[in-house]
Amino acid sequence: MKKLITIACAFAVTLSVNAQDNTPKAGDWSVGTHAGPVLEYVGNLISGVATSPAVSFGEDQGHGTNHTNISGKYFTDDMTAWRGSLNLYFTSDSLADSSFMLGVTAGKEHRKGTANLQGYYGYQANINMMNHDDETEMSFGAHGL
Repeated sequence: MKKLITIACAFAVTLSVNAQDNTPKAGDWSVGTHAGPVLEYVGNLISGVATSPAVSFGEDQGHGTNHTNISGKYFTDDMTAWRGSLNLYFTSDSLADSSFMLGVTAGKEHRKGTANLQGYYGYQANINMMNHDDETEMSFGAHGL
């Protein structure tokens, strides 16, 4: 039993001494997407809501739109990164309303700090192209309390 405790303590000390630097380095890259639908799904599962939505990376439940986003980042040095994003938005409903948007974003990120907690600042520009078709011939609405 003493040997087991000694080995466990030695292993724990070895892991704590062998710390690694986990900050980004030049040449590192990353790819990401919009995680809102997955987080909403997991939150509804935890809260016990019976009408949990299906996981869909293209559906934004809050606005009733379809929105897909993919983003990337490339570090040119340890403290600077170029980042870009491609946004695709589309929707269609039973009234023949349809919208489409394509957006491209590019920017530069600068990091401050040397430890695990780093702040960042930078700039980015966004270009969007949008098309909206509305073929509704007649519609009805009602408002009440």
